[in-house]
Amino acid sequence: MALPNFNQDKGPSHPSDSYNRAPHKPCLFLAVARGFSVGRISGPGIVPDSQLVRDFGVFSKSVDGKPRELRLPFFHMRTEGFWRLIRRDGYSSHNDKAPKTIKALRETYSAAEIDESLVLILSEERSRRELVKSIIEVNFHPSVHDAILSWFP
Repeated sequence: MALPNFNQDKGPSHPSDSYNRAPHKPCLFLAVARGFSVGRISGPGIVPDSQLVRDFGVFSKSVDGKPRELRLPFFHMRTEGFWRLIRRDGYSSHNDKAPKTIKALRETYSAAEIDESLVLILSEERSRRELVKSIIEVNFHPSVHDAILSWFP
């Protein structure tokens, strides 16, 4: 699997430490990678539970100190090709609109499912570390690298 090239909003409203790109998707990806590194995630199912919310918040705050909500990147990550939303009712999420609250996200989606090739990379420590390092280098200014990396065992 190639390094994800996240589809991100760009502009001056986004932090300079994320090169004026929305940091949401890279932060969510890092939260998922951390889940694998601590053994909380071990397969393709990514549940929007309180620990994922917490880890996403930690990485988000590492960028510029601002809290961000998980619901939008969790929903919009579906445009990245390796992330599929799993609706609780079994219907396709193709025409869904973004949920307005984390509660609505959890009521609608039981999980997201990532590609098996990505599961293999994230399950192996060396390949996970390399991918995490690359995600950080491409998406964040060096001034925040250590703060982000400190959350990985």
